[in-house]
Amino acid sequence: MLQPKKVKYRKMFRGKNRGNAKRGAEIAF
Repeated sequence: MLQPKKVKYRKMFRGKNRGNAKRGAEIAF
């Protein structure tokens, strides 16, 4: 959350693949 948007987007994609549905879904949608 304290990281830049660029990193946030990267984490969003990686989080989805990792299995972080909670954070991935919140940021993705």
